[in-house]
Amino acid sequence: MDREDFEKAADWFQRHGKSAVFFGRFLPGVRSLISLPAGAKKMNLATFSIFTIAGSGLWNALLIGLGVLLGAQYRLIEDYSKYLNYAVYAVLAATIAWLSVRAYRRQRERLDQNER
Repeated sequence: MDREDFEKAADWFQRHGKSAVFFGRFLPGVRSLISLPAGAKKMNLATFSIFTIAGSGLWNALLIGLGVLLGAQYRLIEDYSKYLNYAVYAVLAATIAWLSVRAYRRQRERLDQNER
């Protein structure tokens, strides 16, 4: 991640911080990391807590509701969870590949501009 990426992310978080905290609680990986930009941008603790509690509460309510609906059919979740894992890994791999290609292209552009 270069300085330009960091500045874009910081600007984006400044505009969408509350939504990012709320919806970030629904996404694996983001759920654990969303606190870092919130802290870096010195988001108000009460605001952060409200959106964290709301997002986490809704996420957990959905999971509890799903558990109630499925009841004793929890084996279905076990059967299909490996496919969900594969989908998450595929998205993660595609994201890493995209970021790598983007970084490589940016580096080449910088080198080309310096040679001129």
